[in-house]
This record gives sequence, structure tokens and C-alpha cells, in this order.
Amino acid sequence: MMSEPRLAPEDSLVAAWKCATRQTYDRLGLVMFANVAWVAATLGPLGVWLGLPVVPAWARATGAVLSLVFLGGPASLGLYRVALAVSRGDDAGPLLFLSGFGRLFPRAVLVAALNALVIATGLSVALFWLRFQSVYLAAIGCVWAWLLSLWCISQCVAWPLLADPDVRVGMALRAALGLTMARLPSVLAMVWAPVAGLAVCVLPALVVSPKLLGLPVLVVALLFFAHAAFVHTHVSWWLVAGRPAGASERVPEPCDGLESGE
Repeated sequence: MMSEPRLAPEDSLVAAWKCATRQTYDRLGLVMFANVAWVAATLGPLGVWLGLPVVPAWARATGAVLSLVFLGGPASLGLYRVALAVSRGDDAGPLLFLSGFGRLFPRAVLVAALNALVIATGLSVALFWLRFQSVYLAAIGCVWAWLLSLWCISQCVAWPLLADPDVRVGMALRAALGLTMARLPSVLAMVWAPVAGLAVCVLPALVVSPKLLGLPVLVVALLFFAHAAFVHTHVSWWLVAGRPAGASERVPEPCDGLESGE
């Protein structure tokens, strides 16, 4: 294990992001493998189900949800497990990605299924209230839409916490929701930072020539999701550096110079 300083609440959010970016390129081979494996396990089956021409729409939707739960969930947790191991300076290799389909499989499927249920319920309720012409009833729908958005944003904090096998599922979800509400600007910056980086690749291609869009597509296929997992992992554990009750005693040990906010 690397003898590097631990994240502390007083450390810089920007420093955590910079450290995640640095580690993305320091471990480029592993990051590319994890990203391609995640795309293959998640987006590949999803595209197959949604693209079936002779299957009824309800069957395609059901197959897509099941593939996201039983393949996308474990693949995502495996991706975050790799990011967490690298951020802590632990031994991390391609096989660590498979932990989402091994030791972490039950929690990955459980949380993925919970997310599918929450999203389906939240959307249904929000759309039900929003269809009314009354401003007051539509406002109820807006509240539900906001709560659903809050839940989805909090999952970017929850999954990095769930990647630690010593952190209980219920504690991770509660801590993620609490941190999202308490530190919403930081969490939103964490969520949008990788997207903003991708936009830097996309916008010049759109301005110069659409033929250059192959570069952003290549970045997404090889780096984007894994880099986002690194950013989420560093910032989420930066937010919980005080270790809420029940969390693992270990915290990430990301980069030299983090204590000084470099």
C-alpha cells in the first residue's frame, strides 16, 4: 500500500478532482479495460434488448431493465471497486472488476433493483400529477420530480461507498442522501465535472466538422465512464472523510500533496 496522506474534510474539492484525473491517466491501461468492460456488460446487452425488432415493447423494456439490474449493477460496482482500490493505493488489476459479479454481486443487484423501482415509481407519480391543469396539482408533480432527481444524484455518492465491502448497504444509501442534501453544490460539481470534460471534446468537433465526432465517441468508449467513477470515488470519500457511524475505518489515500490542496 502506498504511504500517502488521507483525505480530510479541509482538503480541496478541486484537489480531489485533480487527483482523480491524474490517476485516470497514471493507470490508463486499467482505466481503459474497466471502461470497455463496463460498456460491454451494460450498454451492449441494453442495446440488444432495445433493438429487437419482433419482440413486443413491454418485453423489450422488461429485458432492458433486467439486463441493467443483473449485468449493469454488478458491472458498475466492479468499476467503482477498481476506482476505490486505485484511490487507496491498494493492488488493483483487471480481475478486480469481476468483484461486482462475485463477492459484491448481491449488493450490486439489490441496489440496482432498488434504483429501478424508485425511478419507475417516481416517474409514474410525477407524470400522474403533472398531467393535471391545476397549478397546485402540477406543483406536487414537480416536488416528486425533484425528489427523484435528488435520489438519482445521490447514487453518484452511494455507489463509491458501496464499493467498500465493509460499508453496509443501508448506511451507504442513507449517508449518500444526507451528504447530497447537505453538500448539494459539491455533489453537483462532482456529477457535472466529467460531463464538462467530455463537452470540451465534443464542442470543437461540432464547430470544426461533424466528421470529428469520432474522437468524442472514442473517448466515451475508452475513458469517460471509468474517469467518472474515479471522480465520484475521490469526491464522495472526500465528503465522508469524517466516516459516518458504521463506515469502514479506512478512507482513500489518493495522492501526494492532497493535504496541501495542490
